[in-house]
Amino acid sequence: TSFVYGLDAAAPVAKWGSTNAAEEVKYSADEAARIATPSGQLELLRLCRAPDLGMDARATRCEDRRCLVLGKSSAGRCVEQDSMSKTRGVYMPDDVRCENGRYCFMEDFAKYWAHHVAGAGCQNMSAAECATAAECAYDPELLVCHTTKTEYDFPGLPAAEFIRHLGSDRFSGYQASRKDAMSAGGREYDVLLGNRLTGYRLSPDKSAMEFAWVSFNATYPVQNTVEQAN
Repeated sequence: TSFVYGLDAAAPVAKWGSTNAAEEVKYSADEAARIATPSGQLELLRLCRAPDLGMDARATRCEDRRCLVLGKSSAGRCVEQDSMSKTRGVYMPDDVRCENGRYCFMEDFAKYWAHHVAGAGCQNMSAAECATAAECAYDPELLVCHTTKTEYDFPGLPAAEFIRHLGSDRFSGYQASRKDAMSAGGREYDVLLGNRLTGYRLSPDKSAMEFAWVSFNATYPVQNTVEQAN
C-alpha cells in the first residue's frame, strides 16, 4: 500500500484510458510542497515510523495477517548493523530476516542528515581529536570517529535546504552507496523493492517537490473474495 503526495486529491486522474499508459494524471503542486516544509518532513517521518508500535492493542505490525502491517512483532525498528551506521551512515538491519514493514525515502534522508550533514565534522578525525569534539565519539574497534546524532534527532529543514539536498550529487551518491552496502549485506531484495515503492520527483530546475511516495507492507488483500463482497 502506497501513500502518494502530489496528486490532485479531488480528481487525481485527468483523463481515463484503456491502459495505464493512456491515462493522464492530474498533479497538485500544493500537495507535494506541503511535505517539503519542516513540519511536513516530520509528519512523513511519523507516518513511516508508525508500524514500530509493533503488536500493540490495535495489532499494528506483526508476522502474520492479524496485523495491518507485516513485519517484526516487537516494538521499535530492527536493530541496525552498528558498523554500517558508524562507518557509512547507512541504516541496515543486523538480522537479514528482520523486516520493518515499510519503504520510506524520508527515513533514508534523515539518516543521511545525521551522518553527512549534522555529523559531517566527525568524519576523518583522529582518536584524540574525536575525544574533544562535540557530538562525536570514537569507536576503538572500528577505528572511526562517528557522530552521536541519529536520524531521530532530525529537526526538519527549511524547504529550500531540504530540496537542495534531495537534488544534490552528494545525496545521490549516498543513495547509491547505501544500495551497494545493502546488496552486499544480503538485502538486495530491499533495494529492488525500495526502488519501486518509495521515492520523489523534483521540478526540472530542482527547486520544488513535484511528487513523492512511501509504501507499507500491508496485509489486507488487494481484492475481496466473492463471499466478502456479498
